[in-house]
Amino acid sequence: MPNIRELALTKERLAPGHRLCPGCALSIIARAVMRGTKHPIVVATATGCLEVSTTIYPYTAWNVPWIHNAFENAAATISGVEAAYNVLKKKGKIQKEIKFLAFGGDGGTYDIGLQSLSGALERGHDFVYVCVDNEGYMNCLSLDTFIMTEKGLRRITDIKPGDKVYAFNLENKSLVLKRCTGVFDNGIKKVYELSTLHHSIRATSNHPFLVVKRSRKKHENKLVWKTLAEIRPGDEVIVLKKLRNKKSYAFPRIKLSRKGDYKVNRINEVNLPTKSSAELMEFLGLYVGDGWVRLHKGETGFAIPRNTKARKRLKQLYKKVFRKELKDKDPNYVYIYSVNLARFINSLGFGNGARNKIIPDWVFTLPEEEKEAFIKGLMLSDGYVTGRSHRYVSASLDLLRTLRLLLQTMNYRVGKIHQQQKKKGTLCVYRELLEDSTYGYICFSKKKEPNT
Repeated sequence: MPNIRELALTKERLAPGHRLCPGCALSIIARAVMRGTKHPIVVATATGCLEVSTTIYPYTAWNVPWIHNAFENAAATISGVEAAYNVLKKKGKIQKEIKFLAFGGDGGTYDIGLQSLSGALERGHDFVYVCVDNEGYMNCLSLDTFIMTEKGLRRITDIKPGDKVYAFNLENKSLVLKRCTGVFDNGIKKVYELSTLHHSIRATSNHPFLVVKRSRKKHENKLVWKTLAEIRPGDEVIVLKKLRNKKSYAFPRIKLSRKGDYKVNRINEVNLPTKSSAELMEFLGLYVGDGWVRLHKGETGFAIPRNTKARKRLKQLYKKVFRKELKDKDPNYVYIYSVNLARFINSLGFGNGARNKIIPDWVFTLPEEEKEAFIKGLMLSDGYVTGRSHRYVSASLDLLRTLRLLLQTMNYRVGKIHQQQKKKGTLCVYRELLEDSTYGYICFSKKKEPNT
């Protein structure tokens, strides 16, 4: 066994320049373990931070033969390599002595990886296995979870390495942006729902949550991490209260039609905005609730009857945002014929059809004033107020889910999504329903007390 001085003189087997965080124990552990022998070594690493941060394509920090594995099979892989080495050595094709090493996390070692490791030990394979136990075993949210990123709200399945996601800094008690180093499929596990009065999330039992640890002395209260399995009714879970953004959203360029283009003899010119504003967001709130786009007709429409507050406000907003008068011909509907306007609205990501509407990620990045204007437009279309409570109704479950999350970033108390059904033949917006229709609603109000 080499001493410390001899270890310092051995060749470095994990090169500098990897993407592990400064001070991370993983690189220190890996370097120290690999310096424990002078013999050549082969390394197998389970999926995780050590793998992702040291092998960002097309680079690698490993100066030894190295194999990337799934979460659960690092021990099986290295045992196969060791068995192949023994066969080749018996045949005289390999003369030198080679050592074998595997790295795995707590989950890859004694949860989903236990069968792989126990099988390798039972067969008597000769290798060193290092369990890096951070007691976290992360990556345990359900596939339909939404994650708040620098560019807005995204499903966890849409997060890519390099994306910046919001995290909580325990030292200064503030939100910070952290770069995602990897996204992993952690297999199929039991999923549980954690609910507070106004929030809910689904996760596996080992997912950590930040909770308040109360003390008799207020100044001694602490924030501690608890897994879902450790949380009990009555525990105070930390949730997002407000997300402060200051910049309006700059819209990406889209292809527009111009007079003189192929088969374009005339065109309804509309002044399209280059960035978001309070007036535009209120207009889009009305669109999400009562509007539609038909690209093949170059049509943008609204199901808003004449002589209503919503119709009057729509005309005001259209003139202010697009600098044109809105024609008011139909008693129940508003039609705007402009190919470029239809393309612009369609490019914003609000979805098409009442059941497919959704709030796109960029809306979550807007300043408070613009988000409030968007909510105002939604309420003018399909919302109503009872006392201090606001209620919004929609046939789109995705719209209600994303609206609920948006309101939670704006210091609102938000209730759960309630679903109801209207039977075939029921009169709805001057027409009988042709089939049974399911819709939902949420209730919300401004917060006045600290969030718990």
